[in-house]
Amino acid sequence: RWRLSCHKLRIETGRYSYPIIPRDERRCRMCLTVEDESHALFTCPAHSFIRMKFFPLLCRYTTVTLLLNPQSSEDVIQVGTYIGEIEKNMQKLKMCT
Repeated sequence: RWRLSCHKLRIETGRYSYPIIPRDERRCRMCLTVEDESHALFTCPAHSFIRMKFFPLLCRYTTVTLLLNPQSSEDVIQVGTYIGEIEKNMQKLKMCT
């Protein structure tokens, strides 16, 4: 879903709201930064405890493009688990629209 931009991040959902929310106003509800893939996966403080668990993975895959194109089957599983935990945390914190 994340590779196809079919996720609940405001960068995506804001384009389908009426009226359309301007890109620079599609902000994270926790830290008020534009909520895009990079923000959710690498910088949002709401997910910092999850990033700590996946630190070795995030050292190998340092950009969204790299992370969403893992190089081994083990990394595919880890990336899926990581993104799943981010999504669960977003639901728990009611960050999804």
